[in-house]
Amino acid sequence: MVAGYINQNWVRFKKPIRYMMISLFATLLDVALLIVLVELINLYYIISATISYLFAVITKFIMNKIFVFRNRPGAWSKQFRKFVTVSINGLILTNIFMYTGVDLLEIGYINAKIITIGIIFIYTATLHNFFSFSKKVE
Repeated sequence: MVAGYINQNWVRFKKPIRYMMISLFATLLDVALLIVLVELINLYYIISATISYLFAVITKFIMNKIFVFRNRPGAWSKQFRKFVTVSINGLILTNIFMYTGVDLLEIGYINAKIITIGIIFIYTATLHNFFSFSKKVE
């Protein structure tokens, strides 16, 4: 019974599940790189957050394009431009939220990053689905 339900609904849920798995991987990469850059290399946390976010964005685009949004293989450049547009806005918001959390609210940079990730995930996931990887992209 359960196996039948899973098989029937796999098609409907596989895209969101894959997106979430890739997002989790990119998030772990983002946070790990942030910690390495701040703690081991002693970079300012905003610079570190920017670098780690950009690495995660590139990883996320490639993995999403290959494993989730397989539509229109010839549309890579348009999709990448749209993805970058959304991601740059996400980066700006990330840096604003990081600054607000660390310098104004005086919470640790890791806690600020975790809160920021939750907010930015909702924003970017929605825009990437309806804008970056829309089937209307030619």
